[in-house]
Amino acid sequence: MIRARARLTTGVLVPLASLGLALPAATESENTDFGPLVRPAAERLAVADQVAAAKYESGDPVEAPAREREVLAEVSEHAERAGLDPAVATEVFRDRIEANKLVQRCLISRWESGTTAPPRGHPDMDDVRDRTDEINQGLLDTLLGTKSVRHDPGCRAELTRTSIRAASRLDALHARALGRGLHSVCR
Repeated sequence: MIRARARLTTGVLVPLASLGLALPAATESENTDFGPLVRPAAERLAVADQVAAAKYESGDPVEAPAREREVLAEVSEHAERAGLDPAVATEVFRDRIEANKLVQRCLISRWESGTTAPPRGHPDMDDVRDRTDEINQGLLDTLLGTKSVRHDPGCRAELTRTSIRAASRLDALHARALGRGLHSVCR
């Protein structure tokens, strides 16, 4: 149990430490408005599992540059219409795409090597894309509503605290990807 906890702690703190800060002591009541930024990132990583399963089954590559360009162009367009800096939105979403590809590559590698059994069947990609679009729209709304918090000097510390709480419910792979996906949230 202690070994498992040490691995989990290392698996969570090391990637989240990449957000670039030392963690001061905190209590639950000190949390600010970072849950709405972290929850959709974690939720999107769960969708990455479904995308990985579909790509594994179909043999499609993890890299999908045309789809990435399409998503980032839509993000930029929606951000501009909403009054959010398109460059900021694009950077945040690019990090999320990279986090999702990290999960996909790792899962597919595990399935190909026989380390873990691949899932049986795969989800309908139209349903997955609809869910992804819904999550993306929610994140855009949240980015707009948290502009001042994301520019606050304490942003990285609060984001890291919230991320660690969220990551405690994730396996090491998804915790690492969560840290990667939130890298550019703070300004």
